[in-house]
Amino acid sequence: MKVLIADKFPENHIQTLKDNGFDVAYQPKLGENDIPGACGDADFIVVRSTNVNAAAINAGNNLKLVIRAGSGYNNIDVKAATEKGVAVCNTPGKNSIAVAELAMGLIVALDRKIPDNVKDFNSSVWNKAKYSAAEGLYGKTLGIIGVGNIGKELAQRAKAFGMKVLGYDVFKQEGIGVEYID
Repeated sequence: MKVLIADKFPENHIQTLKDNGFDVAYQPKLGENDIPGACGDADFIVVRSTNVNAAAINAGNNLKLVIRAGSGYNNIDVKAATEKGVAVCNTPGKNSIAVAELAMGLIVALDRKIPDNVKDFNSSVWNKAKYSAAEGLYGKTLGIIGVGNIGKELAQRAKAFGMKVLGYDVFKQEGIGVEYID
């Protein structure tokens, strides 16, 4: 079976596919309009952010599956895939920790005014009074709309900073330290 990987992908995962007998065509620089010409005999297409449009799906003579190595399907023409009988799947939750860490880092950066501090520092300006006046996160409240995989991870990190966490989600998960609001 042939796999077209049309986005950046970790070498160890590519090797795992090869070790399991897959014929892997790794072409990480393909764009949306390049995929139709590259996927003619592929059984599977794997992407991360690259769009897989109807032309790509229809060009795949053997295409059985389009995989989004990430959450969501917004970059795959699911309607065209469904019409052709091609399955579409994703890998939700695999990047939850990384996204939650980034969100927490951005929250800290805003509180500590790190971007402004770095900009001034690079201009040889050191304004200790301005940049040491952060409010801090301890005791603050963080609201999370959508307490799914990422929201749960973010809540855990916010609690570690001593924050109160409020959440809104149609599906309420108990035991994760979130006070739900309606």
